Amino acid sequence: MTHRPPELKSAELADIMQAVDAHLADHAPRVATQASQSTLPPLPELETLDARIRRLRQMRAPLFVVSGWRPQEIVRRALNLPIAALGYKQRRFNEELLDTLEVALDVIADLRQHIERQQQELESLKNR
Repeated sequence: MTHRPPELKSAELADIMQAVDAHLADHAPRVATQASQSTLPPLPELETLDARIRRLRQMRAPLFVVSGWRPQEIVRRALNLPIAALGYKQRRFNEELLDTLEVALDVIADLRQHIERQQQELESLKNR
């Protein structure tokens, strides 16, 4: 023998729905103010971060000067020879670090898109 819950009359259902609406209306301003207070400061533009990573790749650290033909630049370029010959670990580390930064930048971009979609959904729910 199964137990069935009692059926609600339409008047009772309407009273319950009004109570729920009143409860939501009482608490909606608090939720909205809490959400606006917890907003994070704006993130830097992703294009700016991407450009900075590209500039870091072009620097080819730890080398001193990678171009130029003035006497000072030629001397510095000559200093690059021992670094190029003996600095494999440092160059490898720099490349791995830049690769990691690019992956992190992709994750940040995905997260930003997710947050924007969540904000749009929240706004659409508020407007209902």
